[in-house]
Amino acid sequence: MKIGILTVHDSIVNYGSFLQAVSLYEFLENEGHTAYFIYKDSKESLLKKYYYNNHRNPIKKINTYLTESSKLKKKYNLFYKEWKNYRLLYYQDIQILDLVVCGSDELWNIRNKDVYDNYYYGEFVQSMPKIAYAISIGDSSKIDFINNKDKVKLIKEFNSISARDINTSNTLQEFNIITAENVCDPTVLRIQSFYKNVTPCTGEYILVYSYGFDKRISKLIKKFATKNNLKIISPLMDCSIASEVPYVSCLEFLSLIKGAKYVITSTFHGALLSALLNVNVSVYCTKSKTKEILNKYRLAHKEITLNMSDEEFKEVLNRPIDYIITNKYINEDRIKSQKILRKQLEEITHG
Repeated sequence: MKIGILTVHDSIVNYGSFLQAVSLYEFLENEGHTAYFIYKDSKESLLKKYYYNNHRNPIKKINTYLTESSKLKKKYNLFYKEWKNYRLLYYQDIQILDLVVCGSDELWNIRNKDVYDNYYYGEFVQSMPKIAYAISIGDSSKIDFINNKDKVKLIKEFNSISARDINTSNTLQEFNIITAENVCDPTVLRIQSFYKNVTPCTGEYILVYSYGFDKRISKLIKKFATKNNLKIISPLMDCSIASEVPYVSCLEFLSLIKGAKYVITSTFHGALLSALLNVNVSVYCTKSKTKEILNKYRLAHKEITLNMSDEEFKEVLNRPIDYIITNKYINEDRIKSQKILRKQLEEITHG
């Protein structure tokens, strides 16, 4: 089949969105399908969206425009080099497709201003089957959907839905929307050998990956790094405690994770990719989805909390991870999720 993927493949502010998109694309290709990324935004509209959505204060918008817009343009150019390696299809030209797959990531998070548009609910998809794989509503609640009945109506038009997390499946069930058993993020669909073959970067450094740590956590990281003579590297994400903020490709990002002496993150994909790369990761959980990953893959002992002392923080960072156990749970999740996605696709193929 010709399958269009409706997702945030074109984020220019984090690596996780693109890596999950590519992982789903490559899975579909390996299954014998022809995959496309569906897109809507031009370069100019993307830059405006990410700038204005992240700067609500009008005065700050004016004061930071030149600096921030310059950074966003650099990020756009970085990611564009990656996007152009894949088939892209404008959303008004989808009539050539046999199916649209929506997902993964928080496409249905009503509280996320970057994806609030009904575009991510497939509003423009007419007379064509559509399924959702590993979809997430993030931290949205039942009340959010009660107040957005148009989105509930669009979700009910999907032929089948598989959710990425418990909050998503439970909330959708409140509206009599049946989902398959929860599935893994697309990055897990990739075979383990892909992650084993990533070449690690060299050097003595801590890799931090976060939209912003609490001041207490930042202080703990900085103190630990100084005491142990470690650089702090923060790929793509501005970070006040980082000695380097490199703009690198997605593969180089994975190499930086793999070569780090310590990885400290607060993001879902930061935690998940670190686990897939079998590195020493510690996680400050700000959202339930990240804590869910730690519990699912037996990494709960690597959670960082705000009330930790310097010694407790050090102890968590140095706790070993039994990747024999973690990889077992990851592989089981991968196999189960592949079966569910194949079933979703077969139901469309065979009517």
